[in-house]
Amino acid sequence: MKITTSQVDGTSTIKITGDLVIGGVAEAKPEIVAALAAGRDIRLDLGEVDDCDTAGVQLLLMARASVRGQGKRLTTIARSASFQAALDRIGIPAGGFDFQEGTH
Repeated sequence: MKITTSQVDGTSTIKITGDLVIGGVAEAKPEIVAALAAGRDIRLDLGEVDDCDTAGVQLLLMARASVRGQGKRLTTIARSASFQAALDRIGIPAGGFDFQEGTH
């Protein structure tokens, strides 16, 4: 898994590529927490997530709760079919991640 973070106009974009699965969640969490600590609105780019499991979804739900707790906004600007399949498997509606299709 690879995580890249960029900042533009007061918004942080976190792009995750590769597998977002239990084996990499512990590695990914510090990078995501650091982006959350910046106190900015967050955009998630999940368009290149190859595989995702419950642990990966749980990490992103933690990020969403943290951002909302700070009074900021987390939107998802892209999602892969495998991320969507993980949401479907565990019964989380797509609206839970505030998807903004077509914005990058």
